[in-house]
Amino acid sequence: ENMTEEQQKLLDGYTFTKVYMHGLPFNATEDDVRTFLQHCGDIKNIKFVLQEDGRSTGRMIVEFQKIGGAKSALLLNNEVFDSTERYVVVRQWTDNPVHRGKNGQENQPQRASIKKPEGCREVHIRNLSSDVDEKIIRATFEKKCGTIDHVSFIKDKETKKFAGYGYIRFKKTESTDKAVKMTGVQILGKSARINYALASSEKGDNDVKQKPLSKKPEGCKDVYIGGLSSSITQEDVRDLFKDCGEIEEVVLSMDNETVRCKGFGHIRFKETESTDKAVEIRGTFFMGRFIKVDYSASKKKKGKNSSSAKGGGKSKSKTDKGAEAEQRKKRKKNKKVKEETNDAK
Repeated sequence: ENMTEEQQKLLDGYTFTKVYMHGLPFNATEDDVRTFLQHCGDIKNIKFVLQEDGRSTGRMIVEFQKIGGAKSALLLNNEVFDSTERYVVVRQWTDNPVHRGKNGQENQPQRASIKKPEGCREVHIRNLSSDVDEKIIRATFEKKCGTIDHVSFIKDKETKKFAGYGYIRFKKTESTDKAVKMTGVQILGKSARINYALASSEKGDNDVKQKPLSKKPEGCKDVYIGGLSSSITQEDVRDLFKDCGEIEEVVLSMDNETVRCKGFGHIRFKETESTDKAVEIRGTFFMGRFIKVDYSASKKKKGKNSSSAKGGGKSKSKTDKGAEAEQRKKRKKNKKVKEETNDAK
């Protein structure tokens, strides 16, 4: 149901009980994987591909009891793993001779490219070294592929450390074709995996959840932005909207517990004409999401869950961060006392 002709053709000719998965969180357990694949069928074996020192590579081989289980798993390709923001890659197995890593374990020899979404200007790049930075990425891709608009690196939701993957947004869609062909390029001693970026919900259609543009209020200087990645920062927003005009303030709604963006915010420009340019960016694929932009009647007042930055400065002072940490401790303490009271009753 709702399968593309390409997916149906793949499943019709698939005769293996195994699939190859990668892009998983390094701290993912066998139970996590079984939960992710719980609707696919009975699993016979899960084999993690590890580094020489025993650390996870985020890759594994999953063997099902029946071919049908493997076929169901293939349909989960590029779905988000559990509550993380990682796009898990599920690839078909092959009985051809396999490549082997330094530890002699099996790696999938073939990696098919994702079908390119229309107008796509962003690629997903993974298997990156923790020492990589934007300068290295630009030096690797810009001369061969074309002008890069933005580079973003994603942090692990739990550890807050670099998760080993990110996104590159080019100025022209043709540049993504060249970048994808560079998959396997060595960056700081690691083979980068590159593919067209897909949003977890829209799956390549930037019009699915875009509401009609609101009527612009007279003298409007503010826009609403939504559909944002939880890893986005004020600096990312400023970089995306820098060509629209001078930005006076960026406000992102933040989660109190994780201190990550809830997915929406507001931008105030110095001139009202800047908002007209900003709304033209609506539907742009950015950091793995198709963003929403609309006129805002007035600048939303910042609440305790908001984070703002004026003039490109730091988003919060040490005092603000300390106060937020203290508030979180109080909430947890109150919750614990409430639970103990309920238990006593």
